[in-house]
Amino acid sequence: MIFGGIECRVLSRSSHGNYIMIEFSDRIQICGTFCNQWEWEWNYEEDSGFLSFITYIGLRSRSEYREIYYLISNLGGYCKEDESFRKSKHCLQPYEMKVRNLSITALHQLREEIE
Repeated sequence: MIFGGIECRVLSRSSHGNYIMIEFSDRIQICGTFCNQWEWEWNYEEDSGFLSFITYIGLRSRSEYREIYYLISNLGGYCKEDESFRKSKHCLQPYEMKVRNLSITALHQLREEIE
């Protein structure tokens, strides 16, 4: 699947097909939706057709959290308090951050910064 101009591997799909989890990079996974039934921020992505998406960033250790938190804040993203740091459900790293409101440009910049 093409997302943000790059070929991404599809990791999983919901049974109804409205949500797809893709690998944007080794540490960044995207959950995109075609229906936005949970009313995430509208963030249309042309290549994939996602109406909205949420970004999961894998953290190798707790010590990375603060640096990446400030980076995503500077890129226009944010985390809800209860979602900002948790054991990984989606990423290959031990921990993850669930980030909202990142633009495609910000995702490319984030990818360069943390890879």
